[in-house]
Amino acid sequence: MIHKTDISEMDQQICESLGIDQDQLFWLKLKHGCEFLQVWIGEEFAHDIKLMEKLPEYWAWWQQIWYNEDKRYLSKFKYHQLGSYINHHAPERIAYRPNSVVSESYHRLIKSLAAPRGVESNF
Repeated sequence: MIHKTDISEMDQQICESLGIDQDQLFWLKLKHGCEFLQVWIGEEFAHDIKLMEKLPEYWAWWQQIWYNEDKRYLSKFKYHQLGSYINHHAPERIAYRPNSVVSESYHRLIKSLAAPRGVESNF
């Protein structure tokens, strides 16, 4: 498990190396986290995507994945540029899939909402 201080330190290092601020990095992570759900689940399952976006467990998992990708990026590229950083973190390039904690949270949310009949789920 990666600690919040590790993520904060990594974020600071990334911001300094790319010449961006914390807000820009935050919005990039958020945007790519939402886009990853579209790639993984499929855009046609917008209902499922919106539900997943509400799960704190998903965002905790995404932070850990982003941290792992940041470590790989820093070790792989000698020169750090925003374009290569964005490309490296492109949602369609992320090979990880949400863990059982995220899946179980999603299923608990679905049960608690008692989804109306006729709503199809990709899970």
